[in-house]
Amino acid sequence: MNINALHKTLGVAYILLFLCALSFAQESPQPFATVDAAFKKSRLRWSEASTPFQQERVRLGQNFEPELWKYLGDDVDKQDKISNFLLYPEYLHGNLPMPYLVMQIQLKSLSSLRGKPDLSSRIMYVTTSINAAILDGALGLIDQAEVHKSEAEAMMAKDKFLTTGFPAIDDYDRCIYDSVGHHEIASPATTCAPKKTAGEPNVTLIEVDEIPNERLLANPKPRPTGKAAHQSGTVIVEVVVDDNGGVESAEALSGPPDLQPAALKAARAARFQKAQYRGQAVKVRGQLKYEF
Repeated sequence: MNINALHKTLGVAYILLFLCALSFAQESPQPFATVDAAFKKSRLRWSEASTPFQQERVRLGQNFEPELWKYLGDDVDKQDKISNFLLYPEYLHGNLPMPYLVMQIQLKSLSSLRGKPDLSSRIMYVTTSINAAILDGALGLIDQAEVHKSEAEAMMAKDKFLTTGFPAIDDYDRCIYDSVGHHEIASPATTCAPKKTAGEPNVTLIEVDEIPNERLLANPKPRPTGKAAHQSGTVIVEVVVDDNGGVESAEALSGPPDLQPAALKAARAARFQKAQYRGQAVKVRGQLKYEF
């Protein structure tokens, strides 16, 4: 083949590669683009973006949480709205609540807002602190809830105008907030149960992405045998943890097939802290990652 023919062939190949890449980009929409479009379409009725948000959550699958963090960035207003979409039944559209993810989002928001002197940032700090105190109370994380409440109360006591940041909440959430800090109340979420709105769905299962190490009470190391003992790789196992902290079910989502049996055996033997949410024990669906 002469040089001119070679250049022509390479040129055609580059064009084909470009067209393939362009086609792939068109078939793979930017994560959460439909959510942004919904926000822009109606800023006052922002809750309507919950439908495309939950659709994206399903579409992205295992990539949901990494893509979500990229999408949220440092936009505190967006973080606040998305937190609602991950918690409240009217926004979940059949998906499971993700309170531990919301807790992380709230901590990121507070970190971004902390120390900012402008009024809007200080009001948002109060709002987020109150919401964080309520969520931590609902999860039984009383010490964390007290920290958030004390910060909000101190700021509102110093500047009465910051009380405008107190969010609109139902009687149950208000009861949790008021109960936080009263040490004679061991579990605000349980004590406040009679204040729940009539007809509120009974949450028995919540979802996390990767289960945090601090929730593990026993984490056996996987021990592959035979030829698998000489292999390397990463296995992701999805587990459902029952309300006593034991593993109810385990399923390998990805990873070398030869390593999956060892990962599944280890996952089934793991034990976790019991989880509670809004006054009752709940099961947790999440992932464990095993490195070989």
